[in-house]
Amino acid sequence: ALGAGGGAGGTGGGKGGGYRAYGARWLMLALFCSVTFTNAFLWICFASISTFTGQFLDVGNTAVNLLSLVFMFMYPPGTLLSAYVYDRWDLRVGLSVGAAMNCVGAWVRFVGVAMPADAGVWRYVIVMVGQTICAVAQPFFTNSPAKLAGRWFPVKERELATTIAAMLNPLGNAAGAVVPSIIVTAAGEP
Repeated sequence: ALGAGGGAGGTGGGKGGGYRAYGARWLMLALFCSVTFTNAFLWICFASISTFTGQFLDVGNTAVNLLSLVFMFMYPPGTLLSAYVYDRWDLRVGLSVGAAMNCVGAWVRFVGVAMPADAGVWRYVIVMVGQTICAVAQPFFTNSPAKLAGRWFPVKERELATTIAAMLNPLGNAAGAVVPSIIVTAAGEP
């Protein structure tokens, strides 16, 4: 576990005071990758189905585009929040907060699309609230791959771990751009 005073891969201990790498580091990397991938997917998933999204939520193209743009608008405040959380507590708490925000945002989005059609503009409003929560969570992931690698991996593996962690975000973007257009073929499909 990542705790104060060195955490899972902390310095000290072991023979000669060296760095001890735990096998769980790969699990931590996999968990991080799944959350950053999901966050990136949530960011862009409406873009490839914007016409259907607009019809389904009964809004125009600008409103649909705002579902993606909100991530850019919320990046600065999200960065300040993530920096505060990482500095005040630690990596574990920061990633947990980001993952919780991502999960809550996704469920709020689900509630928005699951509302009956007669809810009108409230469906869009609820989806935007969920999207905004996910947007604030994004910097918790995009600003932390090197911190994760430095905390969990020995020096010889840090470049690889940082690269893997950083690459899952654009892969999530790619999947979020392709998968919805494969699944959604009409405006009545949330």
